[in-house]
Amino acid sequence: MTNNQTQINIPNGWSQMKLGEVGSAKIGLTYSPDDVADDGMLVFRSSNVKGDKIDYRDQVKVHAEIPENLKVKEGDILICARNGSRKLIGKNAYIKKEDEGNTFGAFMLVFRSKNSKYTYHLFQSYIFKKEIARDLGPTINQVTTGHLLKYKFNFPPLPEQKRIVKVLEIWDGAIEKLTKKIEIKKSIKKGLMQRLLTGKMRLPGFTEPWQVVFLGEIGVVRTSSVDKKTVNDEKEVRLLNYMDVYRRDHIASNNKYQIVTANNQQITSSNLKKGDVLFTPSSETPDDIGHSAVVMENLEKILFSYHLIRFRPKKDALDYRYSAYCFKTYDFYLELWKKAQGATRFTLSKDAIEKSKISIPSNKEEQQAVANIFETADKEIAFLENSFTILKDQ
Repeated sequence: MTNNQTQINIPNGWSQMKLGEVGSAKIGLTYSPDDVADDGMLVFRSSNVKGDKIDYRDQVKVHAEIPENLKVKEGDILICARNGSRKLIGKNAYIKKEDEGNTFGAFMLVFRSKNSKYTYHLFQSYIFKKEIARDLGPTINQVTTGHLLKYKFNFPPLPEQKRIVKVLEIWDGAIEKLTKKIEIKKSIKKGLMQRLLTGKMRLPGFTEPWQVVFLGEIGVVRTSSVDKKTVNDEKEVRLLNYMDVYRRDHIASNNKYQIVTANNQQITSSNLKKGDVLFTPSSETPDDIGHSAVVMENLEKILFSYHLIRFRPKKDALDYRYSAYCFKTYDFYLELWKKAQGATRFTLSKDAIEKSKISIPSNKEEQQAVANIFETADKEIAFLENSFTILKDQ
């Protein structure tokens, strides 16, 4: 775009200015491991910028002489200037009153201006990300103060900036409230799962005792040999893979699957039927294994990959809707964690899953009643998350 075209796109009364004309920028503190001390000053780093807010969970403190201009003030915008992941460069957070007095690291920079709230919202925009992307070449993985201060943006008069900020803050307030509501709903569901799925809390009308069983007693556990390859003379199929299970609770035909090939024996042995439960049997940490998802319908020409283990319950052992939740309790995960083997990558064997215990209602109607509660909770959460997406888009 030429400079003349840029000028044409500026609304009446607005001005195009470099960030250096409306504020200043400062790169953060360089410190050594010897400066780190529990009684020192908190250093904000990239890990402290989460979702455009300051997150205090990852703390590094330094005991050193910190110049005043390297202490953050309310209204400052803290920006990730350098990072191993280029996608994270440019992420930023607005410094609030409670964040004041701390310092920031050498891979961060702070932008300070009089109209900081408007600039902060500008920094959340695609326009700002586009400016940063221009400076990140094949060998450059940082944004300097020089880069930042030369970026040009269209600024409205100050009264209009304030009105724009007010409108955006209304949206931010609604998004924040909705985020908290979603977190509360998820927390309530998690608490209910630990009680309703272990028998510690019973639904009215159900008094029959629960049974503790090994998975091998109530179903068949099987591995697969189907991989991501395409081989001549084999039949084309779709493949259910590790991440399909890791990210979902339910598996259905309308999900997207990778197209591969398989032989007749694999098509017969690695098929998927309504009620099958798939487990992720490996991970880099033992507490991240055993994610599960249940198949909600008979799946034609969809096979599970060798990265997964399939559990097929015997008829009437488990309600398939109940299966989507019963393998997600802490008690069951603990069963799996104890059986995980490995040093750098932990793995569950077919035998380990067969010998894992689970406590289930003997009454199928109680399983269905419990599943109804969690399906209702999932629908409420999905509705709120959809509303959240709409607000963010607006």
